[in-house]
Amino acid sequence: MLSLETPLSNINVFFNFIWQEYICAKISYHTLIRVIPKNNLTDKYSIYRNGKIAYDWGQKLDSVPYSHLSKALENVVSGHAFNQIDKKDFITLHSGALSKSNNGILLLGDSGNGKSTLTLELTANHDWLYLSDEVGLINPNLMIHPFLKTVSCKKTGIVKINDNWETRSFGIDTQVAVPREKHGKPVPLQLIFFVKYSPDAKPEIVPIKKSDALIRLMNAQIGRAKYVATIEQMAEVVKKADAFLLHHNDCTKAAELIDNLIGAS
Repeated sequence: MLSLETPLSNINVFFNFIWQEYICAKISYHTLIRVIPKNNLTDKYSIYRNGKIAYDWGQKLDSVPYSHLSKALENVVSGHAFNQIDKKDFITLHSGALSKSNNGILLLGDSGNGKSTLTLELTANHDWLYLSDEVGLINPNLMIHPFLKTVSCKKTGIVKINDNWETRSFGIDTQVAVPREKHGKPVPLQLIFFVKYSPDAKPEIVPIKKSDALIRLMNAQIGRAKYVATIEQMAEVVKKADAFLLHHNDCTKAAELIDNLIGAS
């Protein structure tokens, strides 16, 4: 069970919205998240997890600006769901994941390169099924498994979504709930894309060497050292799936490039 305590009603609404979308193993212990003003300030907040200051990618969440609370809380909730996964059964990557016609793809890229936006564009407008916008789970048989959550978007209006798709905005963040009928099931991994956004980029897909893909994937893993995949395990991934650089300046054009590549394969 995961619960939240906070004096902010809008945080409660936002928390309930994002948490309902996660699908993870049932757990026997209770986790309490608290979001409270820092030293009675109105613009800075502290986030606690079971009585201790929470962390987000190694950063203490003891003085979070009000406008950044939504993203920090999303990451705390994602971390909680991620901790319910038996990591010894999966390679875990910081990536988007989707499927179409039994083709599974991963979208990797640093923050700001449009990974989540492209994931949402493919799901909403190109008939792909949604697996995740943040966590790619690959089992020993090289099947991608879902890590279902709301999709995080820093800017609204870039992706055209149906009016019946639920959204919640708070601070700098907007979360989109992908409808259940657009959720995918485990699917074979086929292609890997390393996404790079630039306003001046020419949209193109460029194949990369297996050795380059191996290094990039090793650096994109999530979790503590004892859970990360070995080079030998990751080498099996790059043997199975071709990898590409995806340069783009527009998520619609990027999605069309991916569709065309899948259609030609």
